[in-house]
Amino acid sequence: GCNISSCGIGILTDAPLNTLSNPLISDCRIGPAWQGLVIAGRCRGTFERCVVSDCRSAGIRLRNDARPLLRGNLVVGCQGPGMVVWNRAEAQMEDNVFLDNGPSEEA
Repeated sequence: GCNISSCGIGILTDAPLNTLSNPLISDCRIGPAWQGLVIAGRCRGTFERCVVSDCRSAGIRLRNDARPLLRGNLVVGCQGPGMVVWNRAEAQMEDNVFLDNGPSEEA
């Protein structure tokens, strides 16, 4: 596992144009950070057993065609929503827990 804290994004995965990315990120503690985990582009990776906490914005943000597998993660104590999904992104979700996060829409 790993421990990541940041003034910006904890982990950013973004595949270059016209390519696919398939990372495996597991057993990490992410936060405090602005956003914990941002999965973008054509990322199809697996993100499992991570704890995302104390983010000033969204805990997890999916965007721009990302299609990850999110499995067994805990997202807790973020000021923004636990997860935001936009611009054709979608996730396969298995056994994730979202606790004590902010409103579902950011201002």
